[in-house]
Amino acid sequence: AFRMSPVFLNKLIRKRGQGFDAVLLDHSIMGAYAPLVRKLFPDACLAWNVHELSSFSRRRKEKLAAYNPVRRLAFLFERIRSQIAEKMIYSSCDLVLTFSSAEYGSIRSAGCPADKVQFVQPHVDGHAGTDGARPSSSSGGVLFFGKMDRENNRDAAEILIKEVFPRIKQKVPGARCYILGAEPPERLTRLASVDVEISGYVEDFKRYLTSIKVAVFPLRMGSGIKFKILDALSWGIPVITTGVGVEGIEGISPALRIADRPEEMAEQAVQVLSMDRERYEPLSGEARDFISRNYDWQGNCEAIENMINWCQNKKRGRKTGRERAVRTIQ
Repeated sequence: AFRMSPVFLNKLIRKRGQGFDAVLLDHSIMGAYAPLVRKLFPDACLAWNVHELSSFSRRRKEKLAAYNPVRRLAFLFERIRSQIAEKMIYSSCDLVLTFSSAEYGSIRSAGCPADKVQFVQPHVDGHAGTDGARPSSSSGGVLFFGKMDRENNRDAAEILIKEVFPRIKQKVPGARCYILGAEPPERLTRLASVDVEISGYVEDFKRYLTSIKVAVFPLRMGSGIKFKILDALSWGIPVITTGVGVEGIEGISPALRIADRPEEMAEQAVQVLSMDRERYEPLSGEARDFISRNYDWQGNCEAIENMINWCQNKKRGRKTGRERAVRTIQ
């Protein structure tokens, strides 16, 4: 986290002198460039879209490593380092955006002023790319997806395969588990079996939709909003996840169920897998409706419009302040 690329630094420096109204640093690791961007473009409004706050994520890993003093000390060091870097970024930025109300509290408690931080409800693309394909009420598919070079996804996938899915299989013998996502490590692919498909990167997700009846995300790590959960709901797939998984997701839906222990997750998944068509199809429809109600495009456009206006006012204020300072010196 917070490392910089010499190639990207060179690209930024070559843009010096160009009159940008605003610069958006998208994702937590891009925050490392904030102090340099502030110097290169002093009049631009500088915004940092966090996605996943590193110090928040490291604190969670620290707790999970409670019985391993060496790992816990390493995560403690990383958390302190992240907190120092984040405070430096806050001081350089005009605006800090977060998708998670939990992260909003952490950012504020770190000393970032309230007028700098905005909690943003994101837009989810709904049915895009699915061409109306819907999960089948007669299927027995259990889904997990995510980029597997991320530790939080690897950890969750292993918990699903080793601790949750065997319990599901006892009650639903015909169940099948699909682990989808790029770059699965060898230790994960070794867990594949007749009933567990570990596919790696999937070019066309639509072909899986009619085979999947429920998505299970046993997430213990990471921070910020988990877009994979919103994506699954937008496709009409009911979701079972942990308290960590629902962080930042606003609203309540029977299609989004919370369970923190493997046995509870399995029980909830079995309930969904056992539903007949009359019970399942309304639940699938509610999953899509939840996204339409809470993550619509119009609300997102209004939020973006407000931010643009805010940035323009900030830029005008900065320029006016500089002109006054020059007149005072003169």
